[in-house]
Amino acid sequence: MHKLFSNRRLLYLAIILIASNLIIAGISMIVVYNKSVSTLENTLIDIVERQKSLITALHEQGKSEQEIIHLMKIMREKHYGVGRTGEFAIARQVGDRTNYLLANNMKLSYNLNNPQGHGLPMRLAIQGKSGFVFAQDYNGVPVLAAYTFVPALQWGVVAKIPTDEVNQPYYHAIGLALFISVLLISLCLILFVKISNPIIKTIVDSEETYRMLFESINDAVFISELNERGKVGNFIKVNDIACQRLGYTQNELLTKTPIDISSENARLNVDSLITDILERKHAIIESEHVTKDGRVIPVEISTNVTQFRNKTIFHSIARDISERKHTELELKEKNEEIEAQGEEYLQINEELSQINSELYLAKEHAEESDRLKTSFLQNMSHEIRTPMNAIMGFSELLVQNYNNKPKLEKFSQIINQRCEDLLDIISGILDIAKIESGQLPINIEECNLHDLFAELTIFFTEHQKRIGKQHINFSLKSLCNPLETEIVTDKVKLKQILINLIGNAFKFTDKGKIEGGCKIDANHNLIFYVSDSGIGIPSDKQHVIFERFTQLKHDKNQAYGGTGLGLSIVKGLVDLLDGKIWIESQPGEGTTFYFSIPYKATQILQHEPIIINESETLQFQNKTILVVEDDFFNTEYIKEILSDTGLNILHAEYGKDAIQIATTQSPDLVLMDVRLPDINGYEATRKIMEHNPSLKIIAQTAYAAYEDKQKATDAGCIDYISKPLKQDLLLSMINKHLSQQ
Repeated sequence: MHKLFSNRRLLYLAIILIASNLIIAGISMIVVYNKSVSTLENTLIDIVERQKSLITALHEQGKSEQEIIHLMKIMREKHYGVGRTGEFAIARQVGDRTNYLLANNMKLSYNLNNPQGHGLPMRLAIQGKSGFVFAQDYNGVPVLAAYTFVPALQWGVVAKIPTDEVNQPYYHAIGLALFISVLLISLCLILFVKISNPIIKTIVDSEETYRMLFESINDAVFISELNERGKVGNFIKVNDIACQRLGYTQNELLTKTPIDISSENARLNVDSLITDILERKHAIIESEHVTKDGRVIPVEISTNVTQFRNKTIFHSIARDISERKHTELELKEKNEEIEAQGEEYLQINEELSQINSELYLAKEHAEESDRLKTSFLQNMSHEIRTPMNAIMGFSELLVQNYNNKPKLEKFSQIINQRCEDLLDIISGILDIAKIESGQLPINIEECNLHDLFAELTIFFTEHQKRIGKQHINFSLKSLCNPLETEIVTDKVKLKQILINLIGNAFKFTDKGKIEGGCKIDANHNLIFYVSDSGIGIPSDKQHVIFERFTQLKHDKNQAYGGTGLGLSIVKGLVDLLDGKIWIESQPGEGTTFYFSIPYKATQILQHEPIIINESETLQFQNKTILVVEDDFFNTEYIKEILSDTGLNILHAEYGKDAIQIATTQSPDLVLMDVRLPDINGYEATRKIMEHNPSLKIIAQTAYAAYEDKQKATDAGCIDYISKPLKQDLLLSMINKHLSQQ
């Protein structure tokens, strides 16, 4: 030992070398460890933030929690592995517990206030915080963890890796450093022992150690030098990983330059890149290597520049980043998809905003409609109760004045008139309902305008007397050529339009005149007009008078009555006839309504007049009629009408009874109600016709539409009469069919 340490200079040199090596290794390990932890921190934070964005986007797309967890599990297994033993977890707070939705152990549930302090990263996350922490996970394992909070789902997201896995490479490095230190100590001892041959032995051992370290790196290592022309020359040293990755042998690769193994894209900026590396002495770049068989490998190259024996040496380590690039590409595509969905959602939001505006307008319209309906129902209650009051009141007075014939006639006329008024109200409601539902058919027939105007003149002359407005000058005239007065149209609807307009004019006119007429314009349209000298309509109200339930406010001291449906029915009927309606009016000066329909001429045909026999001359001896009616009062009314005719009257309340009576007692005529408690009158008629096809059946119903008459005909009825029944019309119809037997 004395000889070993006799050369103090060599001893001091050995001690300095060992201490320097240990200090440098220690500092390097600390720096590298801190940098690695910092990089790991950024990586984990990036992972949880990306997953947070992905979870939020999936939630906004309407994905369920189960679908999101399933997708996140696939992403975790495929792209987001955190080391070998790390984990990406998702949990939420339920009461005072943390319930894990995605974790290695899917049945985890911990108390938030557990005394061991386990699961701190997830507890911070579900408290709405984001960050990075050294702590224990739910298993009590020390970990490095990044955490964040997803507000949309109240989820906590954590990416963590055990500190043992992070520290393990550095433990190996420390062991390696200790090994090298021991090796250096051994070399120094050998140097001291065998001082006679120190230099050669040290060089051999150092070369072997360098080769071992060079080959132990898992990435491709390339060493090249700068030639005299300022270009990077051939590789002077490569490791086995570089040869295996590129598919070359050592000898083949040593004949290549960095440019030779780079892709076309990577060669474009080589000169500027070399200049930058020479200035900075270090650079980390992304490039592309091309293998011997032509495959392109994306790589991240870390290059350092050193001077050795007056030569500039490039020491490069190339890491294969194919998997990372693939993941980045998938993330980019996902981000682009999310951005596209964001734009789509923005457009949807704009559309929803527009819809909201429309809904707001619709809401206001609905509220106005509700107000009008309420007003209509109140007004309708008044309009219906008014004639009903007269009907019920004078019906009671009939009994009290039974022996006073003048009063009986007067009261009967009043009851009859008020019944007509009530029927008009009901007809108006039914008409507007049919117009709005599109169930009002058009019945085209021939119509003579002169005859129509004469009929209306008679009708409204009587109307004037009834309402006490005989002083108003009323007239209807046709300005058409006499040869143009025979037209084809729906006569009933045309008449109804004119009755509504003229009746409306009488309602709002107290003096002056009311006149109407028609003419043919240059466009071959038939133009009708009804003009009055009444109260007029303000210009700002003229656009609403054709709406349902609308009644304009007039003098509060004068009540005009009405349902508010008349002009709405008029407009609906004009539209059905392919026409247009418009108005000219000034308040206090009167109103003129115009409407047009297409002019369609026809040949003038003579119609055979219908002769109605007087009811008291009708006698039907030895004839039997079956009355099918489920309403007691209607049955009594029909029996009273037929009481003096000599008819034998049978009665059935149900359709099945009507079939049994008709097939066993063979009546001469059946008066069939359409609506019955069991089967309807159409079905009963078909059953009767199967047994007795020659039996004559007249349909009678409260339904008054054209299609109802067609249904009766299709079922086998020979005629049709609508309620309320008119005595003369019913007797005439019975006489018509019984007299033919």
